[in-house]
Amino acid sequence: MPFMYRIQDVKPPLQIARTTLKRMLPARLQSVLKHRVLGRPPICPQVRAWAESTGLAEVVKIHEEMHQRSRPLPPADDQPMPEIFTQNQTYPIYAKVLHRIPQVRIRGKSGTLTLPDGSVCHQNAWALEHITGSPDYSTRWRGPVVQKKGNYVTLIFYWGLCYYHWFNDVLCTLYQNLELYPEDTRFIIPSDAQPHHLAALDLLGIGPEKRLPFDGSEVWVLENLWFQPPAAHPEDHTPGALTWLGRTLSAAVPPSSTEKPVRLFISRRTAAGRSVDNEEDLVSLLAKHGFIRIACEKLSLPDQIRLFRQAEAIVAPHGSGLLNSIYSPPGTPVLELFSAGDIRRHYWGLAHEMRLSYRFLVGEPVLGRGPEPDIQVNLARVEAWIESVLGGTPAGSRS
Repeated sequence: MPFMYRIQDVKPPLQIARTTLKRMLPARLQSVLKHRVLGRPPICPQVRAWAESTGLAEVVKIHEEMHQRSRPLPPADDQPMPEIFTQNQTYPIYAKVLHRIPQVRIRGKSGTLTLPDGSVCHQNAWALEHITGSPDYSTRWRGPVVQKKGNYVTLIFYWGLCYYHWFNDVLCTLYQNLELYPEDTRFIIPSDAQPHHLAALDLLGIGPEKRLPFDGSEVWVLENLWFQPPAAHPEDHTPGALTWLGRTLSAAVPPSSTEKPVRLFISRRTAAGRSVDNEEDLVSLLAKHGFIRIACEKLSLPDQIRLFRQAEAIVAPHGSGLLNSIYSPPGTPVLELFSAGDIRRHYWGLAHEMRLSYRFLVGEPVLGRGPEPDIQVNLARVEAWIESVLGGTPAGSRS
């Protein structure tokens, strides 16, 4: 009786190749070839551990080891305390470590970083799928490769072009490191950086001559990359970094003769979601107490800094405009507006870092123009907040 193969006994050619590699090659070489030839490159989850285990990079400075931080819950004012606050009252701060890594490749619009052993750095993105879901990771490069001599810092991070994330995630990695970079260091920025991105760099002393726009049309091989991963989740904050950033940017903006104490309402009426459904009624109420309505997206960065460093009080629906409270004086009252079921922790934590007086108000969700609901605000609760934090003092009375 002839010998018959069962179909499951027939191994596909790729499996045979992998088995042969496993038997014939040393483990380290096998790993490199397997990922470069037969599949996608491996992911490096922690640059520090990789540097210490491979010896392929230098740990230049350990600013802080990983630890836990706590913050007090904000006053709830007879509202249920949101779970997002109670669940994140204690939160991790990751090790804050500056590395010098030779021969790093930067690729694609996402700024994917390939380390000298062929593995891809995870720490300029937040979730594994941010890396593996990118075509810059999953496709082979067939374009030009350019050698770049000298020292570089990348300012291309996942979500980095968003206003909040540019300041909180990206620029905060420069805290305590600017003075450690070599004098010839150049800063790689997204080629589609907007005026407020460039203005912030100018105010930090990173002018056009130090910037290198990157559009992903080439692969750059960097002689030395100076790299510090963010030390906090994007909804949390690196200790001391926002205080440094707010003070540094504000100090670089000269005062204007028109600056004066002001009470601010940040409007999102042109946004696709999280705007105030009854905004005109809210604005009328706030105006009686000296508040003015502003649209941050219509103001230059220096003008936003001038406004917020004179803020006596801030009312705003959740959104990037509240990032500007990093320029406000300690103790400034802040009221953040949410819709039920869409509550986030970003600015509660920011207010704790900046020593602001933070409260929140949860309104009813209203179907709006975008995927996120708008907010129907309880005006009586807003007026009660005004009375509790400002009393009867007129606008501009702060000395």
